[in-house]
Amino acid sequence: MQYKQCSLNSILQSYKISVMKHLVYALTFILLTTTAFADAINITQLRHDADLGNARAQVDLAHAYHDGAGGLKQDDAAAVEWFKKAAAQGDLEGEYNLGIAYYRGIGVTKDINEAVKWFHKSAEQGDAEAQYIVAAAYQNGVGGMPKDLVQSDYWLSLAETQGNRDAGRERILIESSMTEAQVAQAKKLVDEHSKPLPKP
Repeated sequence: MQYKQCSLNSILQSYKISVMKHLVYALTFILLTTTAFADAINITQLRHDADLGNARAQVDLAHAYHDGAGGLKQDDAAAVEWFKKAAAQGDLEGEYNLGIAYYRGIGVTKDINEAVKWFHKSAEQGDAEAQYIVAAAYQNGVGGMPKDLVQSDYWLSLAETQGNRDAGRERILIESSMTEAQVAQAKKLVDEHSKPLPKP
């Protein structure tokens, strides 16, 4: 029987490659389990903060449920419940996302009136996208809003001020179908909205 001739260097090289492969596998396993553990800890902390009434944590937890992130099972109904808790505290993102949920029927029964109610609350706090949606509701008389071009123009102006270009284009179109008095009335509403509050 003949043995294959191997040099010490080739044996060591083969051994190094084997050790390196095992090391890479071990590090990959550690990284993946550490990441999963870190996600679980973050979700645990997030849930704790959300349970204590932290609106930001409630919104983040709602997004985690919606996306199925951090080891959570994707659950739109749970997401809506957390958005509701944040919205009940006046959180603008919670209100806006609750509007989206009702508008699209995600995790709740589709309800345009309820959607517009939450978009309106978010718009009142300055959310440009919600302002644009509220303007459309007034323009078309949907979601429990009366058809009111003055209000539509007002909300479009506020959204445009915050950089919503679509609102600017839509405002120009609406104003072309409004009377001069209606345009002046909408401008007056915007001016009143823009005034700084008196100092105490």
